[in-house]
Amino acid sequence: MQRPVKPVKRPPIIIMRANDLSFYGTIMSCGLAGIPSVGVVFEYDGSPPWYSRHSRYLSDTVEIANAFTEPGRARDDFLVAVRELSKQWEQRLMVLPTSDTNLVFLMENYEQFEPYIRIMGDRNFDAARWDLVHKYSCHEILRTKSTVKQPQTTYCGSIGEIDAAVEAMNFPVIFKPCTKDLGQTFYSSHNGLKAVKCETPDDMRHLLVQDIHKGYELLIQEYVPANNSPNHILFVLYADAKHDIRLASTVKRHAIIPFPFGTATLWEVGWQEDTLQTAQKVIKALEWRGFGMMELMKHQGEWLFIEFNGRPWISPGPFAQAALNFVDFLDRDMNGKLSTAPILATPTSIEGGNNLFYLNLGGAARGLASEQSLDLDGFLDWLESKQGDMYECYFNLLDPAPGTTAMRDLCAELDWDFGKLLHYMANRVAPGSSSQYLAMSELVKVQ
Repeated sequence: MQRPVKPVKRPPIIIMRANDLSFYGTIMSCGLAGIPSVGVVFEYDGSPPWYSRHSRYLSDTVEIANAFTEPGRARDDFLVAVRELSKQWEQRLMVLPTSDTNLVFLMENYEQFEPYIRIMGDRNFDAARWDLVHKYSCHEILRTKSTVKQPQTTYCGSIGEIDAAVEAMNFPVIFKPCTKDLGQTFYSSHNGLKAVKCETPDDMRHLLVQDIHKGYELLIQEYVPANNSPNHILFVLYADAKHDIRLASTVKRHAIIPFPFGTATLWEVGWQEDTLQTAQKVIKALEWRGFGMMELMKHQGEWLFIEFNGRPWISPGPFAQAALNFVDFLDRDMNGKLSTAPILATPTSIEGGNNLFYLNLGGAARGLASEQSLDLDGFLDWLESKQGDMYECYFNLLDPAPGTTAMRDLCAELDWDFGKLLHYMANRVAPGSSSQYLAMSELVKVQ
């Protein structure tokens, strides 16, 4: 008599999210409601609104202390949660750190978390890739293991290294921290900028002294002008255990707040075939497995590697609309089911059709209202000039309450007409007309 086979529990995915943004709606929009997921949220006094609380899908969350203000307590809180969950599921858990702060938190504490969690990057999802989180270390690995071109680059981590760093560079240059800290203090001390430009050696010396005194390790690169043209893109990918890129999309940014080294608040999903060879060389050299994103710039006819980010981005939803379901691919990869997947999938399904945009509505609205003094009509005219479907992280048509709550707060802050903005977004947001009736019926309820 054959013994019954004990069913294998499908491993859950733990989603780490700072509490000002949403990831849950994107899981639903990827068609992955069957994947067990647990949200882990940084909470602290004075934290901004966490709109995901209003999601109809969010039923299981763990709140931990803020990892910047209370790192020890946050570590202990997280350890208790993952220890209990790994025991419940009888296996280590895949953790998606969906922000730079979450990623650094995991890297800094990985030795304690390792018995209970897995993280992307290593060939077997079994090691923390701090060597790639550190931007200068990543640069050096790529320099020694590949022929991929990079801007002239150096490192400065102390006052005594400033003169050598200045003498090594051609100008102008930019500098940025080699790693993020848990409070994103570099951004806040530079008015939201992720990098600082120096036109002259004297500028560089003056500014480096200030930031070195604050404790930053800095990566310095020769400035390559490209702005937001097709010559400056993000390459988004999933790589398998052999470090072959299996899912790929390029992203063109249409709005960056503050410009030019701030956060992208509107970007377009697309595909530039000529980036693939460079991206594949990078991934092979870095020996990466899992989600990844790299910044590339074309200079004098060649693609230059600028930096790599080994974490999920804020929203995989628009890629799923373009038939690139990154979260599903990770789930299949974890469960050994990639044999039937395409060798390489790109967003060719949207060619000749509507463009797909990811919109950070609050960031774009606040930024443009401040920088260009746009009122609501001006903002809607700006959105209307971008032809295609919009994907807004909070405002999933099947789960509209987080988005409507965020919009109500935004309109109260900017003195805009909530109903006008709400109905405009309902007619622009992906996935399009098939969900409009449902969306509008839901909007009636939340108003």
